[in-house]
Amino acid sequence: MIMLVAINAGHCQGQDPGAVGHITTEANLTVQYAKSVCDYLNAVGINTIYIHENSLSQICRIANDNDADLFISIHFNSASNKSANGTETYHYAGSQRGQIFAECVQNQLVNSMGFTDRGVKTENYYVLRNTNMTAILVEVGFISNIEEEKAMIDRADDAIRAIARGVTDAIGRLYSTDSSATSSNPQNTTKPGMASKYFSINEVSCHCCGTNGTQPILLQFLDELRERVGGPVEISCAYRCPAHNAEVGGVPNSQHIMGTASDILVPPGYTVDSLADLCFELGADACGYYYDEGFVHADLRYGRWSGSRITW
Repeated sequence: MIMLVAINAGHCQGQDPGAVGHITTEANLTVQYAKSVCDYLNAVGINTIYIHENSLSQICRIANDNDADLFISIHFNSASNKSANGTETYHYAGSQRGQIFAECVQNQLVNSMGFTDRGVKTENYYVLRNTNMTAILVEVGFISNIEEEKAMIDRADDAIRAIARGVTDAIGRLYSTDSSATSSNPQNTTKPGMASKYFSINEVSCHCCGTNGTQPILLQFLDELRERVGGPVEISCAYRCPAHNAEVGGVPNSQHIMGTASDILVPPGYTVDSLADLCFELGADACGYYYDEGFVHADLRYGRWSGSRITW
């Protein structure tokens, strides 16, 4: 499944600066963030439309006319109380899919930036009300708070990657063939220390910093693989932070950075070829065959079950 995501840079440079911070303006930051989110999503095979217009009706028209699957409008908050801080994400009231999308982006941003979690909220914003697709509006942080503004400038790439991961996370939850993956699970029975039914947090986290950026869609895939194998499955690598990815020689647009790839050691009774065949049978979009090292790289770059069989 090839997705199309509309990315709106809130406010319009030269016409509407949005909130004015101590160092920069909201409009300047939204352009940087939105363009870079597009770049990261394009790099993993997700099509995007960058929308930067002053007219709210024009923003919605462009998204609607292009039949986008998802819409996200990026903003930065402001308050008269200069100590106000935190991240919040909005969806249209009554939209369950919007809530899921908002949760995905909110969680990734809070985990990455460490800002106060102000939660997922509903609002009657024009761009949420007048877009035909699942839509959210994210307030990354408070530009009126000098410390938060500095963080959103100095650590912009961390926040941008988090938003991109949130989008891929939402695609996994909203478009999975398993309906249980499309809604929150308040009865989650995953044991402490476990990322999924069979895999621990340590197994799927970055080896250098311990960050767990592995997407739920990949965890679901790995659990299903484990059940099909009928015994333990060992992972040599899942999520990598950008620094670790560069250290080990990974490509800049690696699926490991997006949390949608895993290097799987060949289990007893399998070969590299037969393991890769099983991964494709379970919906992998791409597989790398590493005969000498004895593992298969499997990734879900198109959100799983795309029908692609990219190999190397």
